[in-house]
Amino acid sequence: MTSDDRTENDDGSKTGRFIHTVLTDVFETLADMDEGKRRRGVGSTREGRTRFDYGFDVGIGPGTDGASQRRLEKPDPDADSVAVVQPTDGGYVVTLDLPDVDPHELSAGVDDKQTLVVADDGGVVGRVSLPQENLEVGDASYNNGVLNVRLDATGSEK
Repeated sequence: MTSDDRTENDDGSKTGRFIHTVLTDVFETLADMDEGKRRRGVGSTREGRTRFDYGFDVGIGPGTDGASQRRLEKPDPDADSVAVVQPTDGGYVVTLDLPDVDPHELSAGVDDKQTLVVADDGGVVGRVSLPQENLEVGDASYNNGVLNVRLDATGSEK
């Protein structure tokens, strides 16, 4: 990258033109948005002989694209967290922010009260009420403190 391919920031540091262009587009879009809206954008920029095409999809507030935020009930009453419940073709994906747990000790299941229960060896770490009955855990992944649980519909809900 040559000095011509960099943009000077307010603090005197330099940023690549590509990063500066993309971030400028995203932040301008966010500034123009109202809560509950979703915007998509695409663009292109060059650094030297290299062309970068990019796209972004951003939303502000709960409920964008069918997702809903639900209170994550934790054993610690001072720990206020939310879970995002996103509908899928065959059920839901629940996303939880759990930065202080050991992923090797995590387990998840749905109880008979239409609630996703997440636990580790120390006990329950959180509960999320679900939007429908007859769901079961299909798959789960934990990465960088975020747990994603895929719930599949069973029986008459499929």
